[in-house]
Formats: sequence, C-alpha cells, structure tokens
Amino acid sequence: MRYWRIILLAVVILLLSAAAIAYFSLQPRVVSVFPADGSTDLHGTTTVQAVFSTGIRPDDIEKYFSFNPNTTGVYQVIGDTLVFSPSVPWKQDVTIKAAIKPGIRSALGIPLSKGVEWQFATRHPWLLFLLDESDGTHLYAVDPRGLDVKRILPGGDSVLDYAAAPNSVIYYSARTTSGSVIRRYDLASQKTTDILDCGQALCSQLALSPDGRLLAFYRVGAGETGALWLITLKDGQSAGDPALLGQPGHTTRDPVWASSGWLAYYDQTAAAFQFMDPSTGGQASFENATGEPGSWSADGAYYTAPDLSYTQGSAVTPEYFSQLISYNPVTGLRSELTRDNRMEDLLPAFSPDGRQLVFARRFLNPQNWTPGRQIWAMNMDGTNVRPLTHTGVLNHLGFAWSPDGSLLAYLQLNTASFSGQRQLLIMEIASGVTQQIITDAYNLQWLP
Repeated sequence: MRYWRIILLAVVILLLSAAAIAYFSLQPRVVSVFPADGSTDLHGTTTVQAVFSTGIRPDDIEKYFSFNPNTTGVYQVIGDTLVFSPSVPWKQDVTIKAAIKPGIRSALGIPLSKGVEWQFATRHPWLLFLLDESDGTHLYAVDPRGLDVKRILPGGDSVLDYAAAPNSVIYYSARTTSGSVIRRYDLASQKTTDILDCGQALCSQLALSPDGRLLAFYRVGAGETGALWLITLKDGQSAGDPALLGQPGHTTRDPVWASSGWLAYYDQTAAAFQFMDPSTGGQASFENATGEPGSWSADGAYYTAPDLSYTQGSAVTPEYFSQLISYNPVTGLRSELTRDNRMEDLLPAFSPDGRQLVFARRFLNPQNWTPGRQIWAMNMDGTNVRPLTHTGVLNHLGFAWSPDGSLLAYLQLNTASFSGQRQLLIMEIASGVTQQIITDAYNLQWLP
C-alpha cells in the first residue's frame, strides 16, 4: 500500500511539473519589437510593432501599451503581432519611450508576466529645396545639424514644384516629354504614385490642405488662362476630376492653406485675394493691389499680405509705401499690421507657435534707403520690432520656419553682383548665428 502511495505521489508531481512546464511554455513572451531599441532617424508615420511568442487577445490593449511622450493611434492585433499606427505623426527630433506592461493575455487567456521597455528617436527637421542642374530640376534635403545634403526623389524626374505633407509624403509636379504630371512620393516606403496627368499643360504651385484631402495647384498651357484647380484625394489617390477654383477666365495663383481649413489665393483679374472654406462653403474677398504672397497666422484666423498705400510725398518721404495687412475671412475685417510711410514691408512669415512674424523690410526715404531688403521680426503684440540682418546690399527672401520655430531658412541675393547667385542660409533665431548651406537653391520648405 505504501508502494502505491509513492507511485501516486510521483505521478502527481510529474503531472504538476508537466502542467507548470506547459503553462510557462504557453505563457506569452515578447519576441521582438520594431523599431528596435536605440533606433534613430525614424519617419513621423513609423508604426510600432511587437511580436509575441503566441497569439494574443485584442482586449484592453491600450492598458498595457504606452508611450512617453503620450500619443494617440490605432491598435491592431494580427495573429501574434501587435501593431500601433500613430494617428498624428510623431514629433520630430524626439526620443520616444515605449513600454509593454505585464497583463496582456494570450489567446488561451494566459497573461504576460514580464514587460518590455525600449526607446527610439525620430529624425530632426530637414530642409527641402529645389536646385537647377544640367539634367533638370531636382529636390534636395539638408540636415541642418550635420549639413548633410542629399537628393530626395528617385529616378530622373525634373521637378516643377512640390508640397511636403506631415505624414512623410511629398506631392510634386514633374516635367514629361509633352507637359507635366503630379505625383505622390512616400518617403517611408519610397513608393511613387501618379496622381494627375496634366497633359501638355504645366502644373505647379502645389498646396495640400491640412487634412490631406484636397490638393490645389496652378495649371497653364498653350492657349489657356493660367488658373488654380482643386483635386480631391482619397488614400493618397485622386478621387475624381479636378475642379476649377474661382471664376472661369480669371487668372488665379498662389494658393495657401490655413490650419483652420481656409484657402487663400490671389485673383489677378479681380485684383483681390479670395478666400474659401471647402468644409463650410464660406467665402470672402479683399481687394489688394500687389498680389504679393502672404502667410496665415498659426491659428488660421487671418491671412497677412503686403499692400500699397499712397501719400502726398515730399523730400523726405516717398509717394507710396508697402505695409502688411491682415485679412480675416470670417469677420470680413481688414487691419494694418505694420504702418510706416518710410518702409516697404513684404514677404511675411508667421512662426509655427504664432508668437513671431518675420518679414522683409527696406527703407524708402533717401536717408536710409538700401538696395536690399533686410529680415525684420516682431512679436504678435506689436512689440520687439527688430532687424535680424544689417547688410544693406544683400536682399533677403524665401523665408521658411523650422517646425519647432528655432530655425529660419532664407535666401540671400547680392544686389551688387551680376552673377545673380542666391545663397541659402539657416539662422538660429535665439542666437542669431547663421550658417551658409548651398548656392542657387530655391523654394524652401521644411519637411513636417
């Protein structure tokens, strides 16, 4: 009897050991993660993945998967793989800490006992620009930290214009043997997709709406009036034929989207800025004599552009001056942002945080006149108006703020030189330190 008890105890122990081994072998473990721990220079749309040793349940995933800084997105469970897709692109130049906490259950209901933590870093802002070369015009990017310059688009496309989107996508128009085509290039997948064949016409001045659903562009061809058109996009593809913006027969140009969803453009025929909100059908119009390009405030409340004012003129003041005017399409109000009858103010550009405005200024009175326009800055409450450059013979233009507002890229042209070469520079706003990047670049945009 004692012998059978020993055998029974041994069987029980064996069964318990087997059950424990089975339990621990079936217990989910994190096998691998993507991006790998310590990864750097990742695109803003990078998805995060965790592969488990077994299939897992999709229940309450958000409780166990976290990020610092916190972000929102969509979680998916595909077999043994958990996938997180950020709904808003990761911020640039940020180290992100990811963590999977214990508790996630396998398909059999067994919980994860050991969590995992890792981190990865997104790339810092790159500046995009166009450069004319012997084989056409190409899109380049420069890393302001290491001053690494590289060509962006694959193949031999000669670029007419481009628009950088916040999801690591670039829309661009390229020359063809007969005219031009609008294409979409995904930086993450390095895939190019044709959006619209412009036929024998040339398409340029691309402007993408904040929600990525509408693309405005300028089209001109032989025997046709240059005008703006609008494409509706769905999943990065054209969803129907382009629609004409504005009145038929009018020359329209320079589309600029606001963060609020309003679109501003200039109607050259009517000599007025036109505004439209596709989501509400709202419209507004403001007369403007110059048609010089402007900039939306960071909150999308008003559009600022230069306009001419005329004076009686005298020995010390000119007969006209250019001031910056703000247009509010919702209220219909027009207000003066700068006013000095000795000045010519042009090319306003709001900082991303909405606190500052830079613009090009030149004195018009004989005592202070210079051939070049200098970069000036001001706070949005009208205080701290100051020059950022002091080189009277150099003209400054093409202002582009970095996404975090710490850097300002611009072009510099020597008015005393017959070469016509443009210098691309980047200024650190806090210190005023500038660095020269390359010659003859133009059309500056930061990759969001």
